[in-house]
Amino acid sequence: PAEKPAPYKDGRTWVNTTISKSLKRLKKAIFHASLTIKQKNKFGVYTNMTVRQAIDKYGDKARKAVTDELQQLIKLKVLKFVKAHEIDPIVLKSRLPSKTFVKIKFDAAGLFEKIKARLVGGGHKQKRYLYSESETSSPTISLVGLYIVALIAADEGRTVITADVAGAYLRAFMKRLVLIEINKEESDILVELYPELEEYLDSRGKLTAECLKALYGLIESGRLWFELLSSTLIANGYVQNQYEPCIFNKWHEDEQVQSTIGIYVDDIIVTCKNADIAEAIITSLESEFDELTI
Repeated sequence: PAEKPAPYKDGRTWVNTTISKSLKRLKKAIFHASLTIKQKNKFGVYTNMTVRQAIDKYGDKARKAVTDELQQLIKLKVLKFVKAHEIDPIVLKSRLPSKTFVKIKFDAAGLFEKIKARLVGGGHKQKRYLYSESETSSPTISLVGLYIVALIAADEGRTVITADVAGAYLRAFMKRLVLIEINKEESDILVELYPELEEYLDSRGKLTAECLKALYGLIESGRLWFELLSSTLIANGYVQNQYEPCIFNKWHEDEQVQSTIGIYVDDIIVTCKNADIAEAIITSLESEFDELTI
C-alpha cells in the first residue's frame, strides 16, 4: 500500500505513544492500589495524608505545602470568614466539614517532585437532591475528540501548546450559600498567618467560612469552573462544538487560519497553524486566570 503522508504518520505516532504512556500509568496505578499501607511506606508510595500526618512525617516541607494552599485561598478570596454563633442555627446545621489532603507528587520518571496540599469541602455531605443534574455534572473532552484534535494538528502542521490552570476551580464564583468548618490544625495556621482571624474562632478553635468561590470537593465546583472557562472562550469569539462541548474553534479572518481549544477540567490544549496566534491565546488565558503552567 502507498505510504501515508508524513503528517498522518506523525499524528498516528503521537496517538500510539499517548496510548502506550496511558497504559504504563494504568499499570503503575494498579500496582500501587494493590499494595498494603505497610508496603506503600516501604516502597515510598503514599496515599493522601492529613495535615498532622504530613507534618509529623515531613516537617517544614509539609507545613509549607499546607501554608501555600491556605494562602492561595486567601489570595483568591475563596472564603469569607464568619462567626458561627451569629449564624442562624438552621443554616449552621448545613455547614459542611472540610479536610486538607497532603500527598507526594512524582514526576514522569517516578522521582520526587513536591509535596502538594489541597483543602476540600465535604461535598459528600451536600444534599444532592436540591441540585439538578446540570448543576453538578461537567463534561470533559473525550479520548476520541482529543485524538481528532491531535490528528488535525499533525495533518495541518499546527503549533500545539498545552497548559493547566493553577487552582482552576477557585476562579469560579459560587451560586449558592455553602458554609464549611475548617479543622483546628488548618485554623491554627490561618490565625498564625492572619491574626485578625482569631475573632472568628469558635470554642473548639475552629474557623467557619462561607465559600465565595468554587472550593474543591463541592458537588457544583466542576460545573462552575466549566461554565466560567467556556463562557470566557465564547466571549472571545470561540464557537463550542455541538458534538464535543469541550472543543472550541475560532476562525481568524485576517490570518485565514483556525485555532482550536480542547479542555479537560483544568488542562487545556491549543492548536493553530499560526504560532503567534497560539502563543497569543495562551497569553490571553494567563491574563484571565493569572497562573498557567505550560
